Amino acid sequence: MNAHINLDLGICTAGVVDPEDIVAFRPDYLEINSVISEVVDEYQGRVNRLSPWFGALDCVGGRSDEAIFNFSLVKARDWAWHFANQLIRLPQAQHRRRINEVDRRISGIGELILRPGPLLRLGARCIGIREEREVAVILDVLHNPRLAADAVR
Repeated sequence: MNAHINLDLGICTAGVVDPEDIVAFRPDYLEINSVISEVVDEYQGRVNRLSPWFGALDCVGGRSDEAIFNFSLVKARDWAWHFANQLIRLPQAQHRRRINEVDRRISGIGELILRPGPLLRLGARCIGIREEREVAVILDVLHNPRLAADAVR
């Protein structure tokens, strides 16, 4: 999601919104933050059913993880909006260079996510011990929460 929000979203927004319409498009763009925020709890509950120890951590953390997620999402989407506005104002001939610059920056963030420190890696392994592994079950739970209670071992 990191690369999708921080890179692709800015490129796509600049590609589909006319420069003269970008300011008027902002409220619709921001509304997506609200939509995503509204479904976080529902999907987090589904994920918790698939990963019981992740669910236990969620209980201990209270609402703090949702606040961090929403803050991070808003920040990432704000960056994508800023990037789209940069692209939309650049001559087409300069787009590739700017996209490559941003891609390198975002790749660095992705490396941190892919290669966390040893303590976080150990924690993720411990949580993963009890996670559901059957792809069909995971998809059923994510798409149909009523199946979640019966489907997870």
